[in-house]
Amino acid sequence: ALVGRECRVTTAFDADTGLGRCKVDGDDWRAQLSNRSKAGTAQEHAAVWIERVESNTLIVTIENPNS
Repeated sequence: ALVGRECRVTTAFDADTGLGRCKVDGDDWRAQLSNRSKAGTAQEHAAVWIERVESNTLIVTIENPNS
């Protein structure tokens, strides 16, 4: 139900690990960028989109799949 949804970055992504945090539906999730090289463009409050969920981690992208 989360795949394809937009969420907001609450903790900026680390360039080395690709890890950060995002909020969707009021819940704050651990998140990882699918493309770590884009970490600098996914700062706090930026919109990202959920590609998949692995355990308790959202795998997200900065490219809107709906555009």
